[in-house]
Amino acid sequence: MSFTLKIKDAPWGSVRWSGSYGTITSGWLDINETWDCPYGAYGTTDLTIMVVDSDWNYTHQKTGLGPVYDDKDYIYDCSTGVLSEVTPEEPEFRGFAIEEYITR
Repeated sequence: MSFTLKIKDAPWGSVRWSGSYGTITSGWLDINETWDCPYGAYGTTDLTIMVVDSDWNYTHQKTGLGPVYDDKDYIYDCSTGVLSEVTPEEPEFRGFAIEEYITR
């Protein structure tokens, strides 16, 4: 059981980020890197996101995010402070027509 998390719209100058909940942490990741957390989240609501610049100064921090569930993909938007589940795009349905129907 696991989940993935990435961030977007980090403040200018940000180079690393970290995610954590309970005693689980991602460690410092490159700003464009996805955290593939191998541990169960079990609906945690204490997810913390920290973002730093090249001098290790915090450029963004948010706590109390969630719930986070296993086997889901998430994205955190630093500009809005919103954690969202990434849902796969629905395939485009192309209509079709039956031109002729033959019964036997």
